[in-house]
Amino acid sequence: MEFTKDVCDKIGFYVYRLIDPRNQVTFYVGKGKNNRAFEHAKNALKEFDKEDDECSMKISRIKEIINAKKEVIVMIHRYGLTEKEAFEVESALIDAIPGLTNIQSGHNSDRGAILAEDLQKNLSLDEFIIPENIEYAIFKVSASSLNNSENLYEASRHGWRVDKRKITKVDYALAVMDGVVKEVYKIDGWVTNEKYPNRCDFEGVVAPEEVREIFVDHLIPEKYKKKGSSYPVLYK
Repeated sequence: MEFTKDVCDKIGFYVYRLIDPRNQVTFYVGKGKNNRAFEHAKNALKEFDKEDDECSMKISRIKEIINAKKEVIVMIHRYGLTEKEAFEVESALIDAIPGLTNIQSGHNSDRGAILAEDLQKNLSLDEFIIPENIEYAIFKVSASSLNNSENLYEASRHGWRVDKRKITKVDYALAVMDGVVKEVYKIDGWVTNEKYPNRCDFEGVVAPEEVREIFVDHLIPEKYKKKGSSYPVLYK
């Protein structure tokens, strides 16, 4: 189905969930306007393909549903929103629903789900002072990726879509969770991710103590939150 034009004019921006009718499980959360929510199934029928692993997982799920002679259930979670409000609702839903095909956290994911005591601790920390002589990049690690990995290093180094022009100038990787630097790694090199060829993994070791002291257990500066709250990799 599709929304008619007069309905599109009335609902404004909205947040939606795609639900698998075979088990009633939500597998994707998105935001948009007009008929954005219905474009995913159309793309699957058109054999839509591009170098995006999130898209690939989502489209694969939709194709499975179609092959089972069923239709994706589209649930409009909130409507009549401004674009900013839609970003916030989408982000909250992505944080709350496990097992989504969404790869990235939502907008302003640094302000996502967190235990109250951890929030108190984190917001009591100071921001790190940006050093002029150290080239680094910030890698945002989610709780789910940490849970699925052996340790913080493995969760921090895998599956990044990076700007190859910028990343070659970066010496250190800052592993950040909930806006706090948890560890710093000296980058020795980059390799292609085995599962997703359009993504990369870094190889490295824990940084020297004099470098760690600058960053670890400090908040990332506010400028990074403003310029790239929805991006998993941020450059100095």
